Amino acid sequence: MGKRSLDRVLGEGNWGKPKWGPGNYPTNTMSYFDRTGWLPRGKTIGYYWDMAVKMNNDGIAFADVVEGKEMTVTYGEADVQVKKLALALIDLGIRPGDKVGTVLENSVGYSISILAINYIGAVWVPLHMFLREAEWSYIIGHAEIKVLICSEIHRGYSLAKLAASLQPQMELLKKVVVLGNPEQGQLNLNDIMEKDYSVKYPGEYIKDVYLKKYIFSSDDLQEIIYTSGTTGPPKGAMHNHDSNLNHSLGWVYHYDLGRDDSLLNLAIMSHQHGYGVLWVPFWLSSLPVYFIGAFDLENTLRAIDKYKPTFVGLNPPILTMLANHPDLEKIDTSSVKAFISAGASIPLTSARLIKEKMQNPRFCIINGYGMSECNGECGTPMGDFASVSMAVKSVGLCHIGCQTKITELGNRDKVVPIGQQGEIAARGSVVGIGYYRNPERTHEDWDAKGWMFSGDLGEMDENGILYITGRSKDVIVRGGNVVQPLFIEEFLRNYPGVGDVSVVAIPDDKLVETACAVIVPKEKGRIFSRKEIYDFMKEKTMRDNIPDRVETWDELIYTATGKQVKFKIKERILKNIEKEKNKDTKNAPL
Repeated sequence: MGKRSLDRVLGEGNWGKPKWGPGNYPTNTMSYFDRTGWLPRGKTIGYYWDMAVKMNNDGIAFADVVEGKEMTVTYGEADVQVKKLALALIDLGIRPGDKVGTVLENSVGYSISILAINYIGAVWVPLHMFLREAEWSYIIGHAEIKVLICSEIHRGYSLAKLAASLQPQMELLKKVVVLGNPEQGQLNLNDIMEKDYSVKYPGEYIKDVYLKKYIFSSDDLQEIIYTSGTTGPPKGAMHNHDSNLNHSLGWVYHYDLGRDDSLLNLAIMSHQHGYGVLWVPFWLSSLPVYFIGAFDLENTLRAIDKYKPTFVGLNPPILTMLANHPDLEKIDTSSVKAFISAGASIPLTSARLIKEKMQNPRFCIINGYGMSECNGECGTPMGDFASVSMAVKSVGLCHIGCQTKITELGNRDKVVPIGQQGEIAARGSVVGIGYYRNPERTHEDWDAKGWMFSGDLGEMDENGILYITGRSKDVIVRGGNVVQPLFIEEFLRNYPGVGDVSVVAIPDDKLVETACAVIVPKEKGRIFSRKEIYDFMKEKTMRDNIPDRVETWDELIYTATGKQVKFKIKERILKNIEKEKNKDTKNAPL
């Protein structure tokens, strides 16, 4: 599996096939797995982009496919735009190592922007479209962004005005470039790309002058991606060209990409899933990537039916919405080999429903696992042997040239036996190089041997397959007994009327911590009581797993990538508790 796809990209003999894989698993006694194999280092994003253009100059590269807003570019046409924007950035004073931020939706324009930034050795800093003033201020300042490229508006909110209000406070932010109508003092993206630079930068200036004068290499910083911040303030995870390229080349092998494959990318490219797991592997292979911009169910169904992608990249909430949509069975889904999901666990009911509705008998769900810090280093296998239960329960094997292990909680030097829970750690060519301007946290999460400790809890079976069981910082210790929020969440999803659920720890005077379940009902107006949940669970699980508090909300708090923001959920619960205490105090008899 996979050899034909990597041979197309790298050439035969220029990579090492892993020893272990589906059909040839090891038999381990300890929770340590080395996938073996190797991938080349020493080349930059720009080098691989040039190779992709040469491989398929006239083939479709990127396409915006929303009806009435269609735009398609070939690899040759995209390359012209990449070089134009690269010259514009050079003209704005950007040089290797300078930081360029982006706040854009998945699109042809976003693709061109990322490639242009990295082509000239600048560092790409993606910001999610849903972030607002507090997050922008922190990331722009902390990352030392010099140029920001953003959309004018996102879902009615003016990003251009937000950028204009912040720019005077940002010492290093020199220019804001807007896709759309800019505010005063800002630049229009299309204008700077169409500007004639031939006199100032004659001939093939980038190739003949710039890249010879300004030297950068594959081990230089290529990306700073700020974590979702599910457990605290965001940290800027750093990747060089090597780590991100090895990550994406591993997925080229994993998908066994051939000349007829294509991707519909619904996962946002400002996250490692939408970027390195999905977008990069397909352009590395000179294959088409389709976008619908902001997620919309009707546009998604229309794109699958019309463009016949062989892969669809998404996250669990989108997978669930598609599974429950009545029109999924009415469109032609026979081309789709796999849904590629990551970011959170996949509900079993949704996975089974999708499998039943898809028309390709070999359709499978690929469940990926990783972090901003170490990319998507694991994934369940392709093919009909990748059962629904495997994709839901496990995250498969780590990638070529990577190692994973499970260590004892509180003792990171001790690997646990197979089947025993511990903290997941990863090492290898896909792992990032630390946190930007944060050596203290870098030393907390990386050890001297290169292992990155995830904070996630997991188990490993004898074949090296990884299973996610929770997050160490999400663990609830109720009266000395360890409670896993993930277990309770999955348990409550089986209760009638529950649409979504989150379980977090709240402080308790007697037990130190107890569990609070926040439930979102399927039908608006439905209220869940603690007694109702207690009666449902009391005969089915141990007492410590039964939440001591239950709240009903209209919706949970998610990141743009589909992860629950547990610390914000907890903050809201604590505020609700405080309000209740104040109310009781006011009503207390004198």
